[in-house]
Amino acid sequence: MSKPRILSVEDDVDFQYLLLYLLKDDYDITTTATAAEAQHEFAVNQADIVLLDVGLPDMDGYQLCKALKAADSDEHSVFIFISGHDSLEQRLAGYSAGADDYIVKPVETDELKARIQSISKFQQGKRNLQAQEQFSREMAFKAMGEASQYGTILQFIKQATGCQSLRELALACAEICNNLSLNCCVQLKGQETLALRANGGKCSPIELELFEVLSGRGRIFPFGNRAMCNDRHVSLLITNLPSDDEKMGQIRDLLAAIVEAAEAAVVSLTQRSTLQQLLASMQSTLASVTEVYSDNKGQTTEIMDAMMREMEENLRVLGLTDEQEAFFFKLVNGTQTSLMKMLDHEQNIEEQLLAIVDSIKHSISR
Repeated sequence: MSKPRILSVEDDVDFQYLLLYLLKDDYDITTTATAAEAQHEFAVNQADIVLLDVGLPDMDGYQLCKALKAADSDEHSVFIFISGHDSLEQRLAGYSAGADDYIVKPVETDELKARIQSISKFQQGKRNLQAQEQFSREMAFKAMGEASQYGTILQFIKQATGCQSLRELALACAEICNNLSLNCCVQLKGQETLALRANGGKCSPIELELFEVLSGRGRIFPFGNRAMCNDRHVSLLITNLPSDDEKMGQIRDLLAAIVEAAEAAVVSLTQRSTLQQLLASMQSTLASVTEVYSDNKGQTTEIMDAMMREMEENLRVLGLTDEQEAFFFKLVNGTQTSLMKMLDHEQNIEEQLLAIVDSIKHSISR
C-alpha cells in the first residue's frame, strides 16, 4: 500500500528539514518554499495532506489554502496550518480559509506526528465513508433501474396476454425491446409464420435465414454482439448486446422473460384460433342436425297420419272383428310411440351439441 502524500509549504529551511526527518518514514513528503511552487506541485501531484505556514514570501497562507481547496473539487485533501501565530483571530482566519487543523509553533515532535497521524486517519475514514455512500447510491440507482425494467416486463406480460393477433404480439415484443434499448427482429410461429423488424417492416433475407438456422440452437445463442433468443414458437434476434458482463447477464434474464411471455401468448392465440374453427364447424353441424331433425319430425308425423287414415279405411273393407282392429291399432300406436322417442333422442343430441357450442364460446371469450 502506498504511503499518504504530504505537501509541506514552509519557507523556514530548518523547519522543513525537521518535517522531512520526522515524517519521511511514514509519508511520501514533498517540500516547497513558496505559494507558486505549492500550487504547481499540488496541480501535478495532489497531496493527501497539505501543511501550510501563514507567512509566505509571495502569498499569505490563508489565501493559498483557499486557492488549493478551490482546486480540490473532490475534497481529496486535508489542510493543516503550522504557524507561530497563536491569536484567536489567526486561528479563526485559518478555519475560515478551510483548514482542518491549526498547530502552533513551537510544537513537540511527538505531538506533531500524532496530530498529523490523527488527521490522516480522519481523512481516510472520510474517504471510506464517501466511497460507501457512492457505492450505496450506485446500488440504489441500479436497484431502481432494475425495478423499472422488471416493471416494464410485467407490463409486457399483461399486454401480451391481451393481444388478438400474431402481428399485434410481434409489435409488442419489438416495443419492449426498444424500451430496453435493444434492436431486434421478431419471428412468431402460430398457425402462420410472421417475421418483422422493430419498426414493423419486413426482415431482410439474411435475418430470415438466421431465424431458420438458429431457431433450434437453444434458449439463447450469442454470436458477437448479437444473440438469437428462442422458444418453441418465438425467436428474437438482438443485434446490439452490451459488452459489459453484468449488463449482459441482466439482459439475458429480461430476454428470457420476454420470450417466455410471448411463447405463452402465441400458444394462447393458436388455441383460441383452433377453438374458433371448431366453433364454426360445430355451429354448422348443429344447424344441419336441427334442420334434419325438423324435417324428420315433420315427415314422420305425416307418414304416421297417412298410415292411420289408410288403415282405418282398409279395416272396414276387411271386416275384422273388434278385437282384431284393436290389435292393429295398438301395434301402430306402439310403432308411432317408438318413432317419437327416436325423434326425442335426436332432439337431445341437438341440445348436447348446443351446450358444447356454448362451452366453446365461453372458452374463447375468456
